Amino acid sequence: DMHENSELGVASHWRYKEGARLDQRMESNIAQMRDLLQGSAEEVSDAISEISTELSNDRVYVFTPSGQIVDIAQGGTPLDFAYSIHSEVGHRCRGAKVNGRIVNLTTVLKTGDEVEILTTKESRPSRDWMNKNLGFIKSAGTRSKVRNWFNHQDFEQNLLDGKAIYDRILSKYSIHNVNFKDLVAHFKRKDADQFYADIGRGSITSAQILGYLQTEPEQDPFRKIKKETRPPTSRDEVSIHGVGNLMTQFAQCCKPVPGDSIIGFITLNSGISIHKRSCSNILALPEEKRPRLIEVEWGHQSDSVYPVEITMTAYQRTGLMQDISTILANLKVNLLNINSNTNQAEQMVYTRLTMEIHSVDELVLIIDKLSQLPNVQDVKRIA
Repeated sequence: DMHENSELGVASHWRYKEGARLDQRMESNIAQMRDLLQGSAEEVSDAISEISTELSNDRVYVFTPSGQIVDIAQGGTPLDFAYSIHSEVGHRCRGAKVNGRIVNLTTVLKTGDEVEILTTKESRPSRDWMNKNLGFIKSAGTRSKVRNWFNHQDFEQNLLDGKAIYDRILSKYSIHNVNFKDLVAHFKRKDADQFYADIGRGSITSAQILGYLQTEPEQDPFRKIKKETRPPTSRDEVSIHGVGNLMTQFAQCCKPVPGDSIIGFITLNSGISIHKRSCSNILALPEEKRPRLIEVEWGHQSDSVYPVEITMTAYQRTGLMQDISTILANLKVNLLNINSNTNQAEQMVYTRLTMEIHSVDELVLIIDKLSQLPNVQDVKRIA
């Protein structure tokens, strides 16, 4: 079957040469098959059987806002629609409107629906879209386009992303003493770089890694290590150059966390105030007060937590707040406060979250996860 499908390009060529009537649907199927055949052998094998079933099913006909008719596989979602318009529209998709109402990206489209895709400037599909169990995508061809996007990303970036994902798995589940050489061999990768890069592009999933580690002898990957947390006491959180022990406090204007580049300011009554070097108050400090700045650096404590604030901008949809809470709970982040305002005219939600984190690295992960939620347009740190 795979051989026959690989010949579709040749068959297409001869139909043109013989002057046969152009079958638009067949041309679409041929293009899908070409996309599928760019994947690895195991990906092609799975996708061929999936698309074979798909070709025999009815189609659904939906409209663009300008009235153009687009046909997608029955059971298709806004993402299937977006990728059928253009791959770049799909890659940039962050939400959708159906018949004028914002819907989840897992919504099943019906014939006659009018679909509008909400996009961001940056191409950034989510790896979750490739998970058939999550229901984001119906079409094997669409799923292949998402997979190919990750496959064609820069190798070095995939390597870095994969290493970060792998480290988070070990940290989240308190997994220790992994025989890394055996792990790489199990997934039939030639070296660590290839292993990490394939995690980064989605060819090796977190579930597959956990599945292997769960079966390793003398290994309990879900063993929890209880960590005592305490508020920062400052004295052992930062090291102050050239002076003895002084009282320190973390500035509330910029709320520095470990990983930020910091500087100290000698106050008149409260010891040394620790700021981010990029803090607007430090940058605007009058020249006569600049001699009170002092070099400081982070100490080695890792169990303290620090307050930080972020803002989110998203198109309104049901379940958004629940999804935010789920991500923070899964990352074991303590949410201190959440405020949300809705602009009904624009169907936009503006959310401000205050949470406790351990480091800038943790904050980067949180922002990355929240940015991948459907309908989310922007996530950034305050101050």
